[in-house]
Amino acid sequence: DGRYFEGVLMVKPAPPKDRMELICKLMASLATYPVQYGVSLGAGAIIHSEAEIRKTLGMDVLMALPPVVFAPGFATFRRPDQKAVELLWMVPLHKSEADYADKHGPKKLMDRLTELKVDIMALDRPPADFNAAPPKPAAAKPGVVAVAGGTGFVGGAIARELRRRGRTVIVLSSRGE
Repeated sequence: DGRYFEGVLMVKPAPPKDRMELICKLMASLATYPVQYGVSLGAGAIIHSEAEIRKTLGMDVLMALPPVVFAPGFATFRRPDQKAVELLWMVPLHKSEADYADKHGPKKLMDRLTELKVDIMALDRPPADFNAAPPKPAAAKPGVVAVAGGTGFVGGAIARELRRRGRTVIVLSSRGE
């Protein structure tokens, strides 16, 4: 459709060199995917190239999402010729997760994966169990917090707020106070 995009794939742990080479080839192949399959890539698109993706990432599909972990406005930039380039985050998914996205939409999928505390960057993760109850939040542990610059304007406000919330605060200061 004439749009330009750059795909970003964030994975952990850092893959070994041979797997990294496969990942680079997979990402390079995305440049021709829209033409090859007659589709448009944009936020929410699911890339079905199961054999290649499974061989490379151990998952079944990639879903294109806006780069939510970056600052607002980061998702689009201009080339020197002023053509817009959309930055897309390529998220590896298992087939059951892609089916969930097809049924409920990509935002609902990401919300549910977040609720289930699924680390979507981990390539060795099992498929999400959508029937599972979300984990209960861990109780906040009262701990000791050190505040650097705790006698200054900002640090002092932070220290006061932490104390108000019941935390033990140690103030670090160059003033010797």
